[in-house]
Amino acid sequence: MITPAPTPARRHPRPGRDAASAVRRSRCSRAGLALMYGILDGFLQGTALLTAAGVDAAAFTPVASGGLATVASWLPGYARQIDEGAYAAADSTMDTHLAAIDHLVHESESLGVSTEFPRFVKALADRAIADGHGGNGYPALIEQFRKPAGDRP
Repeated sequence: MITPAPTPARRHPRPGRDAASAVRRSRCSRAGLALMYGILDGFLQGTALLTAAGVDAAAFTPVASGGLATVASWLPGYARQIDEGAYAAADSTMDTHLAAIDHLVHESESLGVSTEFPRFVKALADRAIADGHGGNGYPALIEQFRKPAGDRP
């Protein structure tokens, strides 16, 4: 009879740096999921608008890809503003963004497309403006994401 070679003792992560690194990696993974679903939902909302107007989804892909590249270029500046807690309106104010979001809600309604996603974004913008961020830039929405749902009006 052949006996298997002994297996090394299983190591459990040590408290401290190793465990903290694992938690950070896990949270980064979840943050990546949040990013992915937000991007995909925006793409699907835009695609629903266009297909309702008779435009093929494939025609939107290059436009969406270009838009993603543009938005990606804003992220370092947005991250800096969030880290500093100061949300200068470098491109547009929340008041201006709200007008564009309202237009998206109305366009969705007029084409018979779901308004759930743009209404969610509008609710965030409405709350940010009510909290005094109307003259601030879009990164001010971080304050809304940081609030637990039970703390919202």
